[in-house]
Amino acid sequence: MKIGYFDENYKGGYEEFDYEYRIVKSGYDVLCTGEAIVWHKHRETFSSLVNQYYLYGLGSGRFCKKYPHASFTKWHKRNELILFSVLILYIYSLIFINNNIIFWLFVLLSTPILYLIIYYFKLFFKKESLYIPAYVFVDIVRIYSFYIGQMIGRSKKL
Repeated sequence: MKIGYFDENYKGGYEEFDYEYRIVKSGYDVLCTGEAIVWHKHRETFSSLVNQYYLYGLGSGRFCKKYPHASFTKWHKRNELILFSVLILYIYSLIFINNNIIFWLFVLLSTPILYLIIYYFKLFFKKESLYIPAYVFVDIVRIYSFYIGQMIGRSKKL
């Protein structure tokens, strides 16, 4: 069976995921080895990191549009719905904090963020780095930039 080459229409990521998906769908096995060496370019600025995750999101969106029945696509659509629902509820709870139900909703929605803050502060005290508390903010921005890119990627033509 012909699988073809990497899809060059992916800009910024997910072309290898697309290629692997086509290999598996064609009936071939994908093997992993611990001997492989992969070099990643680490981003040096916050804006280049956010941009890279946005581009990953664009690629993911393209994949989801190209393969709408893939389990990966369904998983990402569910996560996207949850993430943006939480964001809307979080903003709503901040605006209407005077209501008891809304206050507890705010507390509930803040739990994952609070966990991240506690986790990163533990790291902060172990490593004595001033940058570690900013990781919570970086993680949140990174995740949302990915999903914004994904929604835009899904809206583009193949």
